Amino acid sequence: MPTRMKPTVLVVGGGFAGRATVRALDDYGEKVRVVYVDEKPFFEFTPSILRCIVQPQRLDSITFDHDETENRRFALGRVTLITPSEATVERREGNRVTFISVPYDYCVWATGVSFSEPIRSSQAYNEPCTIHKRSSELERYRTKCMVANEILIVGGGPIGVELCAELVALTKSQENARITLGCSPRGLLPRLPDKASKFAEDWLSRKAVRIVRSRLFPCGVDDEGKFKYTSESDPSFVVIADVVFDCTGAKSNGASDALIVGGVVDEKYLRRDGSIDIRDTLQTWDMPHFFVAGDAAHVDGELDLDRFACEKTAYAAEEAGKLAALNVVRLMQGERLVSAQSTAMKCYPVNAFPFGQFPRLFVISLYKYDGILCLGPLVICGKLPALTKFLIEFLGVESAKWNGFWAFIFRSLEYITYLLAYLFQILLTSPRRPAMH
Repeated sequence: MPTRMKPTVLVVGGGFAGRATVRALDDYGEKVRVVYVDEKPFFEFTPSILRCIVQPQRLDSITFDHDETENRRFALGRVTLITPSEATVERREGNRVTFISVPYDYCVWATGVSFSEPIRSSQAYNEPCTIHKRSSELERYRTKCMVANEILIVGGGPIGVELCAELVALTKSQENARITLGCSPRGLLPRLPDKASKFAEDWLSRKAVRIVRSRLFPCGVDDEGKFKYTSESDPSFVVIADVVFDCTGAKSNGASDALIVGGVVDEKYLRRDGSIDIRDTLQTWDMPHFFVAGDAAHVDGELDLDRFACEKTAYAAEEAGKLAALNVVRLMQGERLVSAQSTAMKCYPVNAFPFGQFPRLFVISLYKYDGILCLGPLVICGKLPALTKFLIEFLGVESAKWNGFWAFIFRSLEYITYLLAYLFQILLTSPRRPAMH
């Protein structure tokens, strides 16, 4: 590895895990030099991007540029090759392609997950995607939806349901517009309580959304360039749509060819979902100075974040980023590394509750004024969840900006909320004593 007076920590990825890593390393600024790489020059609060498809002007409130300090440098581009001691960063500007080499002593790979367009920008792969270009991209999708006769959303999970509600509001003035939402045979929001699923289905049905309880698959394009989808259970059923949104889930960006070709990660540690199997200290199995954090990682053994969290969460990614930063510094100082089993990644929220009974905390907005909030087995529907979602967005963005005051408020409310979820779980699931006669 390169040797310098001040070791270089390379952080790849500027999402929740990457920013948490960089922020934690700032506390050790006199000991380390940080270089972090991302395909976009700005941070985007992904949980709020669906509203921006309908209202692109809101993008400014959930984005901000990546910044630099004396000990922290930002590199715009994509890592195309990474060896145990050096990363190659590719940057595209139109037809011009440039490469820079970044030597490093330690690396945190926090590349997150991929969503389909326009939830994830397509421009980052071709040229620097500024906030203005991202807004224009969302505006184009909005225009397509405004003139479409048939809009198809494939996927009845939280993303599909939220997007469907946003598009209902966008197209309510269009008499001929129809929205079709394809979900699994189990219905909408299958991983949430039945009450949440029923409320979402009733709400969307009242807005004239056609809900198809069958998996839909593409089956070509018609003569007018419209997209054709057919049903898994009934091949004779065909949806012909002007605009299609694929909301069937996210795929981890962990398993990159850059890691395999560079000899950093063996193929046997790559999982089918795109994540990388790593140690509980977040180190890769073969390279102790190489860490993987957030949705790019899979910690094998007792701690299985997918088992407890069920959905990808910004909180889990941030906790992983902070742990990766802590272990980088400990490794640098020759100290014993901290296991994910003994940190907040496990004790909060997992250890705070009975094993295997992690209370789901989830908020889904149904446009501006309605929503669904799940606190363990308790489900609250209506106006309160919509207000909660608004507060989460505001506090989440301010926290991501490293605003100390709002970050403290945000984290405090998270702990209080999970405590309430635990209490509700005890009250609503504990066996009732028979009445005394």
